[in-house]
Amino acid sequence: MTTLLFDTMMQPYFPSKSMECSCVGNLAECEVLIDHYGALQTRWSSRPQLSPTIEALWLMPTTKQMQACHYTIPAALQACSQLTVLYIPLAMLAHLHKNDLPSSLQHLQIVNMDMDYPATKVNWELLRDMTNLQSVVIHNDFGSPDCASLLEGIEVIFPRLRYLSYDVRKNSNLIARAPEALSHLNILVVEGVGEEYNIQLLPVHLRALAIIGATRDFDLRPLVALQQLESLRLNGMKGIIDVDIFAQMKQLRDLFIINSKKWHHPERLAELTLDHLTLIDCGKPLKRFKSLFHEQAYDTLDIEFS
Repeated sequence: MTTLLFDTMMQPYFPSKSMECSCVGNLAECEVLIDHYGALQTRWSSRPQLSPTIEALWLMPTTKQMQACHYTIPAALQACSQLTVLYIPLAMLAHLHKNDLPSSLQHLQIVNMDMDYPATKVNWELLRDMTNLQSVVIHNDFGSPDCASLLEGIEVIFPRLRYLSYDVRKNSNLIARAPEALSHLNILVVEGVGEEYNIQLLPVHLRALAIIGATRDFDLRPLVALQQLESLRLNGMKGIIDVDIFAQMKQLRDLFIINSKKWHHPERLAELTLDHLTLIDCGKPLKRFKSLFHEQAYDTLDIEFS
């Protein structure tokens, strides 16, 4: 099966099966990583042992385990000079000290857990100076609190970022803090947007954008300004999707829309010069127009249930 453009563009920012991967936590939490990546599993302790050659690491302690070690980042991490990807609880990142992380670190996945956070903030300037970050993904566990206060100052790492993913409802509208600093951002994934989320703040040079969950009053029309956008994913749009907008985006090659049921001019999708088109659970907007689409014209055409 052909890999979608969005997935291809994201690959450099995530672990791969060819990396030396490790997870620190209980077996149940690490199980998926062991099966998928062949990750080595180490039980959590105050001083877990880590191979200095690991390239991707998941730190997965429970809240009680973090509290027992006073949220300290394992000292062994300093010697992991080939580490490029790190998954870490936000509470531990908020207790970052000088030399806790190797300079090789490029891709940070932060997990906002379902817990009460200690009264502290992340030292984003220290994180910037200590590492070579290119991407930040913030995962928000079910039941996790609003953690916007812990993210204050995150804009100091913006100039280096090429990939950013966050949820407005839990993390606040991060790009609004310093949109002009996102001069190298290529890919943005944003969840939980509403009318107040200003698309006009998005960097006009974005190459890929995913919007997951949008209220009925969210306006897609400003997307037209993103004339370098090649890949667009929309999931759970409550408002109207007007295909006239996409027709004005001349670089668009990959369009993936699911769970979005209000449409204007869906037949115009056949006019777009796309390599990949996917519509799933979208209220069958193409029911009367499927004859306009020819599979040989696409690398991927998935409209069977649309």
